Amino acid sequence: MEIKLGYFTNDLIDNLVTEGKITGNSLSIRIPFSYAANLVALNWNDIFFAVSNEYFDKSAAVEYAVNMLCRGENSKSTVELAGINPDEIIKEELLQKIIVCGARTEEMETAKNKIMYVLLSLIFENKGIFEDPLRAIEIIYSDFSCPKAIEGLVRYMPAESGETVCTEEQIYKDWEKYLSEQKHYFAAE
Repeated sequence: MEIKLGYFTNDLIDNLVTEGKITGNSLSIRIPFSYAANLVALNWNDIFFAVSNEYFDKSAAVEYAVNMLCRGENSKSTVELAGINPDEIIKEELLQKIIVCGARTEEMETAKNKIMYVLLSLIFENKGIFEDPLRAIEIIYSDFSCPKAIEGLVRYMPAESGETVCTEEQIYKDWEKYLSEQKHYFAAE
């Protein structure tokens, strides 16, 4: 799947980071809900995290609720959320409705890791729209509070082998390995 955005130059990335319009999503990348749903098994925690950090737009919560209805979950809160026009609700109200549907804020670490995996997968598949895809990883590393799981994908971090710096070729191989491992862990149903 291809991101429907323009080319990410290093200057654009620097501007996005310094303008800081979206806390936790410095690159302002919106992940298509269908892409994420095909890649991982989503739950309300994932929807909450992704909508709060604007990795998904508000319509993703409604789409997920509709999917849950199709799977037979007809709780009053899910039915209500499925019937909302996302353009007519503010984000905070939507997040409250997602919590009522089942999101547990104390379980957000797994959701955070899952959305980070989806984002890194999307960028990997669309490396060509980035002047420097590894620069994007460095921003994501910062946005996600410097997770150890992707340290090896960050150029300025020491290599696991004890070398001072990994080659870019090795980082790309490690990126592929990370995605493969996470795919098995978070696989969609």
